[in-house]
Amino acid sequence: MIIAGRMADATSRRVVRFTRPWDDWFYTHAEGVVKGGEIAHDAVPLYDYLFRYERGAFWMGRYAFRHFNLPFNAFTRGILNPLMHTRRMYEALQAGGLSQEFIIQDIAVPPERAVEFLEYVDRKFGMYPLWLCPLNIQGHDERAQLLSRPLLDGQALNVGVWGLFSHDLDKVVEANRELEDKVWQLRGRKWLYSYAYYSEEQFWRMFDRKWYNELREKYQAETLPSVYDKVCRAQRYPVDLWKGALAGLFGGRGIRFTKGRAE
Repeated sequence: MIIAGRMADATSRRVVRFTRPWDDWFYTHAEGVVKGGEIAHDAVPLYDYLFRYERGAFWMGRYAFRHFNLPFNAFTRGILNPLMHTRRMYEALQAGGLSQEFIIQDIAVPPERAVEFLEYVDRKFGMYPLWLCPLNIQGHDERAQLLSRPLLDGQALNVGVWGLFSHDLDKVVEANRELEDKVWQLRGRKWLYSYAYYSEEQFWRMFDRKWYNELREKYQAETLPSVYDKVCRAQRYPVDLWKGALAGLFGGRGIRFTKGRAE
């Protein structure tokens, strides 16, 4: 599905919204358009457009219904709407340890390697839908470009690979590491909001470690965990569906107690 939009001050088209409890998720609306087989022309208020993926966390919310064997329809999505917002869902995902069973990765690859990467993702994961978003990296501040060079320069394609992979945690780790290796081979880069499984040597081959350490020293931050310590996965945690559900209901970021202290 290709989605394009433009700003408009007024419209005669039907207005579609996505932020109210009784509205469709943007994903379910788009899915319905695909099934209908015809081009849709919608007018979306700016607020709803900017936050169109906030309810349901793109399409990841559907997995919550599967985990608890709940029907997935407009009525149940409306009733459970308070729990279906991105922040609540990701709190539940982390607190319950379920994130260890998912592939949740955003990858940027050069356009000329995009087809090769998509074919690899299809063979390895078979996860659909995939999120595809063209990026223009040119024209940014030189320091910001340190996040993308030397692998990416200019145009790139962002590929979101998100979905349940396996209840076997070893298989999930292995698959994530293989994905990271493939991205490196294709001169791509993954975003660091998600778990990373690099060794420290592999991680720093992507970034200017000297520049980073100088920045930490400048701001007297050497005693704080490094970006590597923050994003790279060091250990596993038991999967607890109900702990995740409680975190979704009442908030919380997956507090863990180890050796008498809270982390």
